[in-house]
Amino acid sequence: MSCLGVRYARIDSGANYLQISQLAVYNVTGGNVAKYKNTIGSAALVSCSYSTSGAVDGVLVAKAFLDCSYNKYHSFVTTGSYWQVDLGSSQTISKVVYYNRADSNFRTRATTYSLTLLDNSNKTMCMCNSFTSDFVQDLALTLGIIR
Repeated sequence: MSCLGVRYARIDSGANYLQISQLAVYNVTGGNVAKYKNTIGSAALVSCSYSTSGAVDGVLVAKAFLDCSYNKYHSFVTTGSYWQVDLGSSQTISKVVYYNRADSNFRTRATTYSLTLLDNSNKTMCMCNSFTSDFVQDLALTLGIIR
């Protein structure tokens, strides 16, 4: 399923820390339109190279979070964290791939996450609430509640 009119991709943590090795957002021509784009989010842990922009550096692998040589994002707070990428313009999205952390049993934290694809006015266009603890996940998009 394709999702029309998407400007922003947002992940909310639910009841856990938010950890993202990478989020790839593909348009209908197969381009990763999230790569190197502007990001915002809840405060990141100050150790290692945890920053919001680390999750869109184009390195499409599940990264070891205990290894400080990789860019990635990890929230500072336990619950209610968010991360968002601005795709730069309105896009038709065909696929979103989430790359979880590659080390420890903490990858189960992702099971409380939700993805929302938003338009220019921050209206929900599509969403996904079916994250797993898998290292790499093709997220199943469903039509959102359009307000």
